[in-house]
Amino acid sequence: MRHYAYLNARVQAMRGRLLPKETYDKLLQMEIPQIARFLGETEYKAEIEQLGKRYRGVDLVEYALNQNLATTLHGLIRKAQFELRDLLELYLRRYDQENITTILRGKLSGIPAQEVREAIIPAGSLKLEDLHALIDAPYEGTLELLRRMGRGYIVDLLTERSLPEVEDMMRRRYFEELLKATEGGGKSNEMLRRFVGTEIDFRNINNLLRLRRDDEPPERIMEYMISDGLLLNERHLRALAALDMPGIIRELGALPYFRRTVEALEGASDSLVPFEAALTREELRYTSKEARVNPLTILVVLSYILAKEVEVDNVRTIVKGKEGGLPLELIRRTLVT
Repeated sequence: MRHYAYLNARVQAMRGRLLPKETYDKLLQMEIPQIARFLGETEYKAEIEQLGKRYRGVDLVEYALNQNLATTLHGLIRKAQFELRDLLELYLRRYDQENITTILRGKLSGIPAQEVREAIIPAGSLKLEDLHALIDAPYEGTLELLRRMGRGYIVDLLTERSLPEVEDMMRRRYFEELLKATEGGGKSNEMLRRFVGTEIDFRNINNLLRLRRDDEPPERIMEYMISDGLLLNERHLRALAALDMPGIIRELGALPYFRRTVEALEGASDSLVPFEAALTREELRYTSKEARVNPLTILVVLSYILAKEVEVDNVRTIVKGKEGGLPLELIRRTLVT
């Protein structure tokens, strides 16, 4: 377990360099150029300085966030050893499907190739040169490259479904493959599966409430559910999908996830915006607690990754909200703090 102790000690130091909660209130009071300058004095300094030669404003901040996140995740993999490294690489394959979606969305929207290059987060199994090849090829060439990369199922899905639907199916496939790859094995595999099962539960809750609010029928809702959550199995999800919003919220209140945050559930009938932030906040709290209880496991690294992703999303939410002229209070309600 020595390699776990070494990496987890490094990760704890990295966690200490995450932006404090009070920083978000400061950022809310700044203009976007000021936010970029502020980030240039933090862990994002190298990215702000490098990208500041080409970009300004929201683009500078967003691309710096993406690049810093990719650098951070690659750094974790480089520091990890043995089974820990293998499991991290498996877990971070989620960025393959996110990058492919970003590239396809850029193609369909006519976004310049350079901007797409800055928008990807090359932290998965696809090498940077492979991602660039997908970006630089014309649309049909991109589809052909995806087939050569063993992702022909994506091309097949695109012939009959919209990109958002395909993205959802790619995400479900990622979870299915990850859980299958970690069947059996030792404690590390078990810990990873528990962490992923928790993530599946939170994703399912979020999607279920969104679809129920839109009056989707139960069978349609079940099409978007991911199997093998930690606490919510298919039978439980089907029962929830058949309820109205108050019924769903009442049932969810009985889950261990929400014993400390019942008030977040109570507001979900009116608006899912603050609820979704509370949902992520609770996931972060829950996984951080699990990591503290299991200090010599992969949970410490996974909990940090989630916290880092939340930080990136928070800063992105602030600059995007300011760019769109949203009221500060509305932006604040969407932050995970």
